[in-house]
Amino acid sequence: MVALSSVEAVEAAQKKQQEAEKREQLAKCMEESEKKKAEKEMRIVKKQAEKRIEKIKKKEILWRIGYVMILLLAIMKNRVLQNDLVDLVMVPVNRMLDFENWLLYPTYENILGQKVAYVGGEVWVIRIISVIAFLLAILIAKRGVFRIIEKYKKTWDVYSFGFLVFSISFIVMTGDFVREYIPINLLIIFGELILGRCCLETISEKKQKFD
Repeated sequence: MVALSSVEAVEAAQKKQQEAEKREQLAKCMEESEKKKAEKEMRIVKKQAEKRIEKIKKKEILWRIGYVMILLLAIMKNRVLQNDLVDLVMVPVNRMLDFENWLLYPTYENILGQKVAYVGGEVWVIRIISVIAFLLAILIAKRGVFRIIEKYKKTWDVYSFGFLVFSISFIVMTGDFVREYIPINLLIIFGELILGRCCLETISEKKQKFD
């Protein structure tokens, strides 16, 4: 009887252990199933969010293209702005040609307003100094323009695009009126608006760092 009871006790213990293992395996299976279900739901939600974002981006691209097309049509009708655009290209080119001609025959104006040619060895000294100054001016201007472009790229967002559109729209709509009172290239005003915005952002960033 004692031996039989011991065997039954061992069998009962083994049975309990097997049941415990089964419950543990079942719990693990349920946990893995819930985990997979949650991951699947997360993937579905993520895909839906990505689709919504993609739709929003497509809409933004469409209305941006629409704005740009409208502005281009407005610019095509604005003779003043077209002339200023041509001047913005041709004036520097003409100045470079004038500088090239001046380098061939360097001159200066005396107190009577007469042009006097440099003579002797000073001609080459003037040429070398002028070329160095000209190249330095180009490098400084190039660096400044690239810094503004890089700054604008870093802060490019919907507001930047909106400000860009507003600036162009302002020039297109008020260009004729402005030119009646201020003899200035309208594209210079546009550049000053962009430069002003970049300066304000730089000041704001520095202020936030100090705060």
